[in-house]
Amino acid sequence: MTPILPCYMYNNIGINFASALMSTFNPLFCFTGITPYQFLSSMPQFNPSLFMNHSNSSGNATVNNSSANNSSSIDVGTINTKGILVKGKGKGTGYGPEFLAKVKKIAQNVNCDYRDLLGLMYSESRIDSKIKCPKGSASGLIQFTSDTAKGLGTTTAALRAMTPIQQLDYVEKFLLKNKKYAGVSSSGRLSAGDLYAIVFLPGRAKRDVLTTSTESYYKWNPGLDLNKDGKITKAELASRVKSKHVSDNSFLA
Repeated sequence: MTPILPCYMYNNIGINFASALMSTFNPLFCFTGITPYQFLSSMPQFNPSLFMNHSNSSGNATVNNSSANNSSSIDVGTINTKGILVKGKGKGTGYGPEFLAKVKKIAQNVNCDYRDLLGLMYSESRIDSKIKCPKGSASGLIQFTSDTAKGLGTTTAALRAMTPIQQLDYVEKFLLKNKKYAGVSSSGRLSAGDLYAIVFLPGRAKRDVLTTSTESYYKWNPGLDLNKDGKITKAELASRVKSKHVSDNSFLA
């Protein structure tokens, strides 16, 4: 993958990691982030104390969106920099920081890890709210079927016509409804496997083995049988979701 040229501002700070290590600062090389230099009216000041507090050993970075100079920013909280970098989901695409912030809020309401929720959406649709399965009605971020959409008071065509952020309302409604149907308490924590199971087969979400090769559920989704043993298990769903974790930077470019 060709790296993005380091020509951006991050939280109004210009950073050159190589130069930082040499105790110098070169404003021409900056950490990939939010504001391109060409859109700045003046060169911001570098504050070393802020730079030192912007990352931790887990690969996460904390964005402070409360500054007076950044009051219009969307608060996305702690940023996960690990995972798949999805193109075409940044600012001005209908996704962007607003989408990421809403996903995090939904994950909080559903009680799951937001990284698992993004991984689920990437697995199902590559995080594309407009996509439609060529072999059926399944559409949108988590591939709503016609029956599912009807149960949510809408249609797959209407879902595809929505903005990604609008469609997230139906993702949340669907997950909360299926969580209850699966017999999980409203306060119950959903693991990665649980989350995928309530989308795939909510009536069997508490089983370890969700379906086998003798059933149509399996025949429609053989790719979910990771070890090709004729069974689709919750553990395999969890592995798939975690392998599809998406970098938050996908939405912040």
